[in-house]
Amino acid sequence: LGNAGDIYAGQEEVMYQAQANHYGQFTDPWNVNRNVENPYELDFTEDGEIQPIPANKSEVAAVPVVNFTIDFGTLGVVNEFVPLDLNLSLRGCLADEDPAEAARSGVRSWAASWVCTGLLLIFLLMV
Repeated sequence: LGNAGDIYAGQEEVMYQAQANHYGQFTDPWNVNRNVENPYELDFTEDGEIQPIPANKSEVAAVPVVNFTIDFGTLGVVNEFVPLDLNLSLRGCLADEDPAEAARSGVRSWAASWVCTGLLLIFLLMV
């Protein structure tokens, strides 16, 4: 839920901010020709018009911002978690290993698996 973080614990309603625009309005011909409306459409504009994305990044600050509140219907609760210990030490790449050593270790593991399989088969035949 959107109200499950530390700062929202114990709150049902959370205020968010977004650029004032018309979100979720169908503009594709298939939906428009069928007069289909998006049930999740949000209109945060004064005139109902979709605002184009500013071409220049410096103009983004001029786009109006609106506040809106979502009522989640239940109190927010912080989720329990187990912190991870990450091992960020550098490790080698298999492509960098010595091909002869990789081949020897591959043969060893292949031989070991056949020996184990053979012993298991002998055990099953004896039972």
